[in-house]
Formats: sequence, structure tokens, C-alpha cells
Amino acid sequence: MYKHLIACMAALFVLLACKKETLEEKPKTVTPPPVQSTAYFPKTIGSYWIYETEATSPEGTLFSIRFDSVWVAGDTLIKGRNFTRHASSGTNWLGGYFADSSNYIIEPSGRTSFGPLTHEGPLFTYTFDDLFSLTRTMLPETQIFSTLAGDFVCAAVKNQVKMHAQGEPTHLFFEYRAENIGLISISSGSANGSGQITAGYESNLVRYYIAP
Repeated sequence: MYKHLIACMAALFVLLACKKETLEEKPKTVTPPPVQSTAYFPKTIGSYWIYETEATSPEGTLFSIRFDSVWVAGDTLIKGRNFTRHASSGTNWLGGYFADSSNYIIEPSGRTSFGPLTHEGPLFTYTFDDLFSLTRTMLPETQIFSTLAGDFVCAAVKNQVKMHAQGEPTHLFFEYRAENIGLISISSGSANGSGQITAGYESNLVRYYIAP
């Protein structure tokens, strides 16, 4: 009888210990869903952005060139697909046509211009005859980018143009976009041996309005 009681008490102790361990387990963390790529490309009519474009000379001198406006001009049908047009008053690289394709932003040419941060490898590669090769990739982490319009958490795209001719510099293009704001900055220039841009152009957001 005494041995039976000891055995029951031991079993009860093990059961309670297991229950306590279960109750003390850490709560599972919930990973928020990734931001949709379309959130970086506002499409509501009435939205606009003002940019200041600056240039850097090979000597490192920075000087302002112009101010440009960009606005949502509406949708247009291209090759059977609806594209949203961001019209520009001057610099063409600030505007363009964009469409969503399974959480990737594509151009009318069919090339991918933007995608989720989780994307691995190039968004696309393109070779033009024997002149150059273009590789476009998403940078893996968001970055803080500051302009006259404020401080923004940005996803970034890197474009690298490698000239095939010996001795020609590599050209780099960077595009920074913020969720629900759009394009914050875009830059291009020639890169030196360490990958730093030594001369080129840069357009930064000065002010903006996103229509509801």
C-alpha cells in the first residue's frame, strides 16, 4: 500500500512538472507580413513629388541643376496590361510606367524594376551587344535616407552597368523608395575601384503630397 502511494505521488509530480513547463513556454513570435511592392509606388490621382537634381563634377564639386515635378497621370493600357504612369516635368528617370505582377513591379518592356526585400539574386540581367551588361538587384535591408522632405525608411535597388571595353568605368544607379511615399532619391555615376561614386547626378525629394 505504501509503495503504491509513493508511485502515485511520483506520477502526479511528473504530470504537474510537465504542465508547469508547458505553461512557462515562451509565446511564439509572429512575423508581420512583408510590405507589398505596390506600397512603394503610389497610384492615386492628385499625388505629386518635387525633386531637386544635383550634379557632382569629377573634382567633387556639387551643384544644383534643376527642380522637377512628378505626378500620377493615371492608368494606361499597354500590351493588354494596366500600367500606372508617373509623369515628369523634366528628368525622364524620375517618371515611368509601373504595373504589379505577383508582388513585383514591372515595366512595359517586361523587365522587373522592383521587388520584395526577401528576393534573392538579380531582379534581371541584360546584355547589349558587346557594349555593356546591366544587373539590377534589391538591397537586402532597409536604410534610413534623409532629404529636405524628411527622414525615410527606404528599400533600395542597385543597378550596375559594366562596360565591356577595357578601361571603361563601372556605372552605378541607386533608387530609394519609402512605403506609401514613393521615390525618395535616385542617383547615378561612375564608380572608382572601391565602388564609390566619383561623379554623377542625384535627384532628392524636396516635398510631396500623397492623395487619399
